[in-house]
Amino acid sequence: MRLIAKEFLRSFQYTPEQKIQLVNYFSKFLTPSRFELMHHVLNNRSKYMIPVVEDIYKEQNLGAIMRTAECFGCNNLFEINNNKPGAKIQKGHAKGADEWLEVTRFTSTEECCLQLKEKGYRIIITSPYTIPQLVEGLKRGSYKQFELSDRQKAQILARNLPHYNNAHEVPIFLTRKEFSKHGSDVEEMNMEILEESKKPIAIVFGNESNGISERIIPYADATVKLPMYGFTESFNIHASFAIIGHVLNTKFREALLESESREEASKYLLSEQAKVDTLVDWVRNNFSEGDKIEYQFLKEELGIKGI
Repeated sequence: MRLIAKEFLRSFQYTPEQKIQLVNYFSKFLTPSRFELMHHVLNNRSKYMIPVVEDIYKEQNLGAIMRTAECFGCNNLFEINNNKPGAKIQKGHAKGADEWLEVTRFTSTEECCLQLKEKGYRIIITSPYTIPQLVEGLKRGSYKQFELSDRQKAQILARNLPHYNNAHEVPIFLTRKEFSKHGSDVEEMNMEILEESKKPIAIVFGNESNGISERIIPYADATVKLPMYGFTESFNIHASFAIIGHVLNTKFREALLESESREEASKYLLSEQAKVDTLVDWVRNNFSEGDKIEYQFLKEELGIKGI
C-alpha cells in the first residue's frame, strides 16, 4: 500500500461509533473463536500492575518479561533506557506478546517515575536491600555507591519506607477478611496503610548487572525482595518478575472477587471505550494486510474515496 495511504489511515480520526464499526468489519475476517477470545482477554486486561524495566540490555530477558506480563493480563509495560538504546526484541523471544501489550518507552528514569506518580502509582523497587542500605551503598560485593547528596539521603530516610521480605507482604486492597487473618480489627489498622493498599503498583526491575539505579531511589515507595537460601545473590530478572508478579496479580484478581474490594479493584480494568480502542489496535495487528482491510472499510462503509 502506498505510504501516503498508510499515513492517512493512522491519522484518520474515528468517532467512537466508527471504531465499533471498524472492529465489526475486521471481525468478518476472523474466526468466531478468535474474536471471542479477544473479548475475553479484554475483559481481564488490567492497569493495576505495571512492570517497569530499567536499562535492560538482554533482549531475551525483555522478551520473556513481556510474554509473562501479557499472560498476567497486564495492559502496560514501561521500559526505561537512560541515554542508550534498549534491548531489541527479536521475533520469538516475546512470542508475539509485544503486539498485545501497550509498551511505553522512556529516555530517563525521572520521566518515567514522574508519569507514574502523576497517575497515582506506588513505585515498588525489587531489591534484597532496604532503602537505607541502598542509600548508604551497602550492597554486597563490588558496587558503586549511589551518588546521592546528603540532603537527598536525609529526605529519603525520613520517609521511613517499608521493605517487604516477600511479595505476599505487599498490601493490596486490604479488607476486613485480611485484617482478621492477622488478628486485627479494621478500626485499629493504620488508615494510611489501608489507603496505600488501594493504589496501583509499578514494580521496578533494574538491569542484569547492577540492579536498580540511584536515579529511582528518591521516587520509591517501598522495596520488595525474594527470599534467597543459596550463595547466589539474586534470581534472573525474568524469574524475579514471574515470581513477584504472580503473587501480586493473584492478590489483585482475588480482590476482584471479594465483595468488599470488588468495586475499587474494578477501576483498574479497562473502561468500555478503552476496550474498543485496544480492540482496534489488536485487529489491525492481527492481519498482515490490515491496512488494506481498513482501506476497504473506509471506502465501503464510510464512503471515503480518493485515498
